[in-house]
Amino acid sequence: MAVELFELVGDDDRRFSPYCWRARMALAHKGIEADYIPVGFTEKDRIAFSGQQLVPVLRDGEKIPDSGEASLLHLKENLFLPLRQIPETAQQYANIEKDVIVQGALMKLLLEQKAEALIEARNTVSTIQMLDEATVPEKKARPQRLLIVFIAAVFSAFATTFYILAATYVRELSIRWRAEYGSNREMTR
Repeated sequence: MAVELFELVGDDDRRFSPYCWRARMALAHKGIEADYIPVGFTEKDRIAFSGQQLVPVLRDGEKIPDSGEASLLHLKENLFLPLRQIPETAQQYANIEKDVIVQGALMKLLLEQKAEALIEARNTVSTIQMLDEATVPEKKARPQRLLIVFIAAVFSAFATTFYILAATYVRELSIRWRAEYGSNREMTR
């Protein structure tokens, strides 16, 4: 039986536990091939054989080492890498570290969006809220039509009087001007 690593998994097979990634990186660092078995938050029965409630759980055949870094040391692998594997291992480590950072940020964003969606779904308060019901007023509030009509009539009377006086004055002025200056024009011709 091969080495099996039971690790925490979220929705859509997202593996975001830093402890599981640490175990995965240690296995990759030592060059150990392992089967990665996802365990959900509520699937504690899948790791019940280990006698612990937390992941990661490493199983090497029938051996189940204690949790923590001692679980990887029991494999009796060489602690040091050959020099020719260092750039390759560094690249693998950088890729795994990048995946951890990206998936952590993505998980944080998704959890925030889920929390906002739950708050919005449970929000039963409408955006428009009636403060007071409408009631019939005791005293009617309306425009004072009588005052408006009176003011308009007075203004119309003054405007009409001014127009009539102005029109009469202009006509009389025109007649007088023709009488005085109209005869001089005929003499000059």
